[in-house]
Parts: sequence; structure tokens; C-alpha cells
Amino acid sequence: MLRHPDVILSLPPRITRLERRIMNTLELYGTASCPYTAQLREDLEFRHENFIEYDVENDPDALVRMLELCEGNHTVPVLVSNGTVVQVGYEGRGCFAGLRA
Repeated sequence: MLRHPDVILSLPPRITRLERRIMNTLELYGTASCPYTAQLREDLEFRHENFIEYDVENDPDALVRMLELCEGNHTVPVLVSNGTVVQVGYEGRGCFAGLRA
């Protein structure tokens, strides 16, 4: 904390590399059967991006989160950063996703 006669400034604590990587983690919503999910996954891995992948066909909670984020759109893959959808589909293509019976 820096002190000035009239102002107190509080500096944020130093962020470690690990904390920065965790903060920048992406979420990938997709399906095992969608080739565009696989292509986006490969692209993220090639760019050394940190991401968590959810299979919305086998995880009902993930499907609900994806539908909330995408306002009911069932297209995968979906890439989310800090709670904001940044990409739907891959290179203009996608697959329909729903729960498996």
C-alpha cells in the first residue's frame, strides 16, 4: 500500500504465472462425435492454450450451462472465456448437440 498525505493507493498483489494461467483458462463445450470439436481442440492444443473440455452429450450439467451461455443454441463446439462465449462452431461449421438417451 502506498501512502500519500491525501490519498491511499492499494496495489493488487503480484499475480503468479500459475494464477495467470488459471485465470485465462478457456472452457470448450463439445461432443466426442463432432469433428469440429476435435479440430478446435487440436487448435487450442497447438497454441498451448489451457482449457477445460465438457462433453455435453454425456454431461447434462454441462449441456445446461452451454445452453444458458448460448441462449438455447445447440451448436457445438462452443468456446467460453471468463463466462463469455467467444466462439460458436469452428471455421463456420458446427454440430447439433443434445443428451444421449
